[in-house]
Amino acid sequence: MLPEAAPTANDIDVKFLAERFKLSGGSIRNCSQAGAFMAADADGEIRMEHLVRAVALGYNKLGRLTIEADFEHFHGLIRPHA
Repeated sequence: MLPEAAPTANDIDVKFLAERFKLSGGSIRNCSQAGAFMAADADGEIRMEHLVRAVALGYNKLGRLTIEADFEHFHGLIRPHA
């Protein structure tokens, strides 16, 4: 759902995102956009941390828990660092 021209980092694990998170097409689009906005706010390229945080926000909107088993080693990225 990210345009080819979007500035993306090499750390994005599309396979992990696709296999791990069961989301509808609309939710995938919303998460992709939210991640892109997070990256734009940070004046940088879209990174895995932005997309993982966007999925966590999407889960929250759907009333789903963001448990470590779902997010695996990316679970620590959910909360932005202070």
